Amino acid sequence: MSATEHKTRTRPEDHPAYSKLIQLVNTWADQQETPPSESQVSESAALLASLVRDHGDVPAHVREAVVAEILTRVQTTVEPGVAVVKDRDPWIHELRNEPEFGWPYWDAYRQLLLEEGRGREPMQELRRSVEDILDLSGDPRLEGAWQRRGLVMGDVQSGKTSNFIGLMNMAADAGYRLFIVIGGHTEDLRSQTQKRVDEGFIGRRSLDAGGNGLYSEPECGVGVKRRHVSVISVTTEESDFEARSKRTTHFGNLSTSVSAPVVLVVKKNSKILQNLAEWLPSMGGVHGLNVPMMLIDDEADYASVNTNKKDKVESTAVNAAIRNLLACSQRATYVGFTATPFANVLIDPQAEDDLFPRDYIYSLMAPSDYMGALNYFDEDQGERHSRVDVGDAEDYFPFGHKRDIQVPGLPDSLKRAVVTFVLACVITDLRGDRSASRSMLVNVSRFNDVQSQVHRLVSAYLDEISGTVQFADPDEMATGTGPALVRSLYRTWLDEYSESEHSWIDVAAQLPSTVDVIETELVNLTTDKERQRRAQARARARHSHGRRVISVGGTILSRGLTLDGLVVSYFYQRTQLSDTLLQMGRWFGYRKGYQDLVRVWLDPEVRSWFRFVAFTLEEIRADIRLMESAGGTPQDFGLKIRRHPEALKITAANKMRHAESQVLSMSFAQQRLETKTASLAPTAWETNRRALADLMLACKGQAHDMSLPAERGAIDQHIGFSRVDRVAVEDFLQAFIPGPKDTNFSRTEGNLSLIAEYVRSEATRHGDLWDVAVIGGSGEKALVPGLDEPLPGNRRDTADVLEWRGRYLAFSSRRIASERNLLNVARKLHNGPTERWAHTARTDDAIKEYAVPGVIDRPILMIYPVSWTPEKLHPLQDPIKTEAGLLGLMVTFPAVRDELGHVVEATEKAQYVVNRVWMAEAGLLDEIDEEVGDDG
Repeated sequence: MSATEHKTRTRPEDHPAYSKLIQLVNTWADQQETPPSESQVSESAALLASLVRDHGDVPAHVREAVVAEILTRVQTTVEPGVAVVKDRDPWIHELRNEPEFGWPYWDAYRQLLLEEGRGREPMQELRRSVEDILDLSGDPRLEGAWQRRGLVMGDVQSGKTSNFIGLMNMAADAGYRLFIVIGGHTEDLRSQTQKRVDEGFIGRRSLDAGGNGLYSEPECGVGVKRRHVSVISVTTEESDFEARSKRTTHFGNLSTSVSAPVVLVVKKNSKILQNLAEWLPSMGGVHGLNVPMMLIDDEADYASVNTNKKDKVESTAVNAAIRNLLACSQRATYVGFTATPFANVLIDPQAEDDLFPRDYIYSLMAPSDYMGALNYFDEDQGERHSRVDVGDAEDYFPFGHKRDIQVPGLPDSLKRAVVTFVLACVITDLRGDRSASRSMLVNVSRFNDVQSQVHRLVSAYLDEISGTVQFADPDEMATGTGPALVRSLYRTWLDEYSESEHSWIDVAAQLPSTVDVIETELVNLTTDKERQRRAQARARARHSHGRRVISVGGTILSRGLTLDGLVVSYFYQRTQLSDTLLQMGRWFGYRKGYQDLVRVWLDPEVRSWFRFVAFTLEEIRADIRLMESAGGTPQDFGLKIRRHPEALKITAANKMRHAESQVLSMSFAQQRLETKTASLAPTAWETNRRALADLMLACKGQAHDMSLPAERGAIDQHIGFSRVDRVAVEDFLQAFIPGPKDTNFSRTEGNLSLIAEYVRSEATRHGDLWDVAVIGGSGEKALVPGLDEPLPGNRRDTADVLEWRGRYLAFSSRRIASERNLLNVARKLHNGPTERWAHTARTDDAIKEYAVPGVIDRPILMIYPVSWTPEKLHPLQDPIKTEAGLLGLMVTFPAVRDELGHVVEATEKAQYVVNRVWMAEAGLLDEIDEEVGDDG
């Protein structure tokens, strides 16, 4: 299709029937039990098009666009969020089931998101996650004094703002009446958040009228969707909280005379927060403020954490101000949101009044259409979007430069990135998306003076491109010849976008009109007021043309600020802080309709750092899933954060004042692992009984099959099988349900436990043959599932019953195995060369238990059927018999050896920063006591 044809043909979204047909087909798709196929959506669009014929026949290209949009929505998937929770008292579902209870705020927000293109499954998951977080945040109907504190973690630019605005809407329906949103540390970020809150919660644009009070703009966003409900805003896009402003004098008693929800969006500034904390109590009358209050702390890892030295009692200013705000209301909940939770989870959980998320940690999952680390840093996928040819930048603005550096010009790599952005805007226009915003990020310095120099150079280069294409010879433009800039445009199109649907002739013809509207903008504190003025002018202009802008800046571009339609990024910065680094990646997010155009230029080492940090966060998520399955609480969350082997740090040192660095081996080679707890849930018993029966049947089958090497033998009061197929052991370990605090053995839905994963991944190192033994003890005999003969159970009468989101048995001294069990099994099953065991038969020079892993050749699984008679400890507790299915495990792995028999390191040791809970679990803190019994 030629450029002329593109100009005459309107884009599908502009056709008057498009929106109505989208709504009809989307409603139909929502009613299907399973996501419809492409052919089903096409048939539906064709049939439903007849219902919108008041606009004439719907053209084929409009129906095709509707089908493509609906398919995008129904094919987007998202995994449920996971939570580590303390003392959950569910209430939200009971409230939802009350027929007379309405949800006007949430329903309007839901409708807004659906009309904006939110898919069915992401919308369902948003509702689930918002309900879960609200459920954990506390019931606003509860009288008396209460406070809740939690943390919600999500990916950078993944929709956390949509989530907390959804939370505000549902919380308003449930009864919360005061909302404080800490919307960033700069006026840019605060104003950006206010604008989102206006559209998603308040329902009106909040703009000042000459500084003389609140000026109510016409309804927007949710305000168009709902009736008879309102929200009062004390702040506006233009103005932060001011205690003596005319807006604050409009309020009476927040506890008695204000019925609508009240919201404030404020900067993370200690003076503003403290002024607010001093103003709020006066709004509650003589008895103080008693309305349910929700304080949402966006970017909760930034400035909110107390960074004073460990031995100081007082808090840092912002931290103290937030705590003072929470103390303003007798009923308050704190919800922190962040993509980089390193600092938050390293807060000392024993500090009573700090902001540690003591009640819950909730991990949001990004939808499948989110462009995250895999898209940019994966060896296969990353090649499409990331570019690392930025070495020439070191001659212009080197890493570690000073504020007085003089930038001599633009490196060729940055020029190429600017040209790429111009071409991306051209293709956007050719696709008919003239109303779509497109932006470019240039982040090469943290100094304002250097940013100003780079901004002037980028502006001059953009002017040069504009002048060249405006006056170039048409034939030279059409062939990509002539001036150097024309040749550069053509070569860049060949390298970056020649696979798009548009030819160079189309691109060349569109270039002059596209480049003419591209602007540049310096984004730092020195330009704050001027940018605010221009943004407000654009807001009032209400024009439909999308903005095309190259934003040059530093710190402000590095956290929280969203660049609409970010398509090209040029990043030449280094930071040794993992959380700061990841926040600088503003290119993460959703790029609906232009994913193929996205490009990022960055240094190859920094690229590897981004990859490292992204996968460090995945480890934290995995730990959260394990702790959730084990029934843990935030206080029980033994967190480890992988430290980069070279220069990269996790977060600022003053945020890790309660953390320690530990070197951990992530291999189980030459180690013994035992379960130290057992679930008392009958469902766990039954699952473990079935898993044991399946394992025993597999072992017996292999022992009777001459083609397999398994052998069966009696070991004192134990039954053992030598050289069992690894797969049977792996299946057992995957099915096994341990008690809490046994995170190595805990599995999550859809994932292997750590130990099962290790068994599978290290099969080649440890071999495919195992020894398996069912260990007998001194208890009464009982039939072992899968075996024909009885075996005496293992009495653990002095083990204790504890409560931790479910009752469980804690084995004394954190052990299930008894002395010499491992030695006897290894010796009787001939695990290792015969000469190693010749002198070990009950003599004083026998190999010690801790040395057995260094002697054996095959891994060993030992299973302990447990009986328990509480007697004096728990006289009202029923005893547990051996056959109940209460099992303990011990798994022992041999050393990994080379061809000459020398022990080698199976996995490199990694350095981690660990919190106090992890240190306590590892026995490194004496002052934190573990609830475990004595030897039994």
